[in-house]
Amino acid sequence: MPKTSTLSNITAFGLKLETSKFALQINYCLLLARRHIWLAKSKEMSPNFDHYLCFLKSRLDLETKSGDVENWEPLAEYILIDR
Repeated sequence: MPKTSTLSNITAFGLKLETSKFALQINYCLLLARRHIWLAKSKEMSPNFDHYLCFLKSRLDLETKSGDVENWEPLAEYILIDR
């Protein structure tokens, strides 16, 4: 990267509103991450990435069973990977 360029949050996440096809899905995952952190802190626990993935998978299951498959389709294969 040239020294004259600046790195904005949008660039760091690889999102440019005019070019990103998955901006809404990624924003939703980030919103769920904030909720996971809030829930963990309200239970006086530490946020944990593995717990977040379980939380994300449960949302994926719930929403795809209710018929909202299109919104999750681009990210489902990454979320459902077993670690």
